[in-house]
Amino acid sequence: MPKGTGERKGGGAAVEEQEQKLQAILLADSFNTNFRPISSDMPKVLCPLVNVPMIDYTMEFLARNDVREVFVFCVSHAKQLEEYLQSSTWAAHMEVRIITSNNCLSAGDALRDIDQRGVVRSDPFVLVSGDVVSNIDLKSVIKQHKETKKADPLTLMTMCFKEVGAVSSARPILDSLVIGMSKATQQIVLFQNNMEEACLDVNPIFLEEHGELQLRSDLLDCHVDVCSPEVLVQLSDNFDYQDIRQHFVAYEAANHELGNKILAHVVPDAGASFAVRVHDFRLYHEVCRDVILRWMYPLVPDNATTGGVQTQYTYSRVCNYKAPGVNLPRSVRLGNGVVIGADVTVGENTVIERSVIGDGCRIGQGVTLVDSYMWAGSEVGDGARVEGAIVASRAMAKTPAARGGAIVRAGAVVPRGCVLGPDTIVGEGVHLAEFTRVTSGRADDEDDDDWGDDGRENSDEGVAPKGGSDGGGLLGPDGVGRVWAAEDKQDSDWEDDHSMDSAKEAVDVDKVRCESIGCVEEEAWKRNRWTEFRDEEDDLLDDRDLSDDESGGLQVMAAMDGSEAFHQVVKDMLLNGHQEGHPLDNLLLEIKSYKFAQNREFKECMRPAVELVLDLAGADTGNGMALVAAVKTQLRHWKPLLSKLNVEAGDDVEMIKVVESYALRPECEGTLRAVFRYVVQSFFQEEMVSEDCLERWIQLRRATPQGSPERGLFEQKEVQAFVAWLEDSESSSGEEDGDSDDEESTEEDE
Repeated sequence: MPKGTGERKGGGAAVEEQEQKLQAILLADSFNTNFRPISSDMPKVLCPLVNVPMIDYTMEFLARNDVREVFVFCVSHAKQLEEYLQSSTWAAHMEVRIITSNNCLSAGDALRDIDQRGVVRSDPFVLVSGDVVSNIDLKSVIKQHKETKKADPLTLMTMCFKEVGAVSSARPILDSLVIGMSKATQQIVLFQNNMEEACLDVNPIFLEEHGELQLRSDLLDCHVDVCSPEVLVQLSDNFDYQDIRQHFVAYEAANHELGNKILAHVVPDAGASFAVRVHDFRLYHEVCRDVILRWMYPLVPDNATTGGVQTQYTYSRVCNYKAPGVNLPRSVRLGNGVVIGADVTVGENTVIERSVIGDGCRIGQGVTLVDSYMWAGSEVGDGARVEGAIVASRAMAKTPAARGGAIVRAGAVVPRGCVLGPDTIVGEGVHLAEFTRVTSGRADDEDDDDWGDDGRENSDEGVAPKGGSDGGGLLGPDGVGRVWAAEDKQDSDWEDDHSMDSAKEAVDVDKVRCESIGCVEEEAWKRNRWTEFRDEEDDLLDDRDLSDDESGGLQVMAAMDGSEAFHQVVKDMLLNGHQEGHPLDNLLLEIKSYKFAQNREFKECMRPAVELVLDLAGADTGNGMALVAAVKTQLRHWKPLLSKLNVEAGDDVEMIKVVESYALRPECEGTLRAVFRYVVQSFFQEEMVSEDCLERWIQLRRATPQGSPERGLFEQKEVQAFVAWLEDSESSSGEEDGDSDDEESTEEDE
């Protein structure tokens, strides 16, 4: 497929390295249909994520990493995006150049267009999607890429991956990415993302060259790449490279003859660094929760930037945020994880939990709003119920009329997975079906559109054409719009959906549901599928030793979970030392030495240590309070070691999460799971976790989707009683502190 690399310049004339300014290409089009029907009205990158346009997170990420010039490439809705960027202050931080084209159908076409313009001159440059939210340190990746290329001029690209686990909620449900890489050099030799494939095809010559390879399915593709100019050359020389991942990376990585090399930079699971692409509405919800719960600091609501200007939210202790001037009636019940924008009105007796409300929204009396998103200017009428849904608008439009906020009339019910596009109305008393998407656009506009997520129609207009209506059917007599249906042809895009479609056909699941908020059944399906796969893999490994290769003793390490091998080694170290009576200080020294040798963090040692405590207590066989007593005994023995592994903020929450995952094992249904509350309470009583830690865990689980195993465990009657006791205790403590302060103030006055 690929041709040889030519001797021509790629991306402009060469300049001296010290004179170069770091450039970036930001792809504002995603070339898929995951955000339909909203993206038919507006650019996906202008959709608000916690009331900040997605593109602003990406621009902030680039600015923090010393990018000095950004080329924003846009095909559809170019005028809306151009107006927004021109009105922003990003130009004060770096040069922002907008490149538009009406002839590009894929990311490959976009990069070929940029190469023809000859504007990219930095070596390397950054390639990023405009819907990426990241706080990783890219400067160190760029430095490493430069050093590697000096040693090997055939280094094309360094791709960023985040270690998350095979069934992490940060991955699209139909994602089945497997990376084959050299353990020594991190060179990628296999890039495959297709659930339909039953086997992996690795060129044997790579085994001879590298000796030991890792096959990893625990990596999340961050869609952040550090590229040499030769990347543009290869794309221009090979017009059949349409999708960057499925075509360019997959073929170049596997092609040993040309010698081009693509490297992986893996961000460890432990630590605060994070990068994720907002592929679909389900991941939109996941990323919003991470931002609200402050897992992506400094990218948090009270420290975010919109249009280059910092937001003005006030943060409260239960991860709630309010814009200046927001006043709510006393009867409003506000749960945790709520963001309320400016000029919002809320009626009496309304309940709001884990939701984001944009500027200028109107919410009536007796409304229930849970796990939902109201974009600027949208409305929900009296007594309506909205759960796990998006009520959208053109949030970045300058006037309320142009925003066209969706409206939910009084008494209507909008359940999980629903998406209401701009200018739509759900009529009074209407009960929508789950996972319904509503649009105001005409059906013939979509039928004629082959442009992926950001439709080409009205690319220069701020408002989509009207005309879509179901004639008083599913939306009610006072409803406006029509139900949007995904067509088979809309799923034939080049970008990442190309692999997703194969997966959809292979496993016969509903792709739209998999990309929607609240798809807990599909998430459970993926977890079960992975469990079955691992069971089959274990049976295979029992019959065959992969590390003993008759042709030359080469090792192929099947690292389907990159952290699993490390966890097992640490656990074995602790168990063997315990059985042999070694002092805890000696065991800690062994773990530290191994941790440093493997370039891991203390947090990653926490899981195997806590699991061993539960193993020794008989968590999978014991029952009742005898098991709780055994856990306490083991905690007291291991406390000196566990305390020294708990070195960073958030590590103590990891302890509780380990107990959770252990309790959710099938064999623990009548054992640890039955006394989960008392085991967690034992960790608290033995001072292994703090009250603040428990508070963070409670916030996390209240934000966990209904129907998930973790949420079910958290909602046990005994667990809820423990939570109520903690909150009552904290409230009483706060009142006592307030009384004490009042007494001191009185004494001073006297």
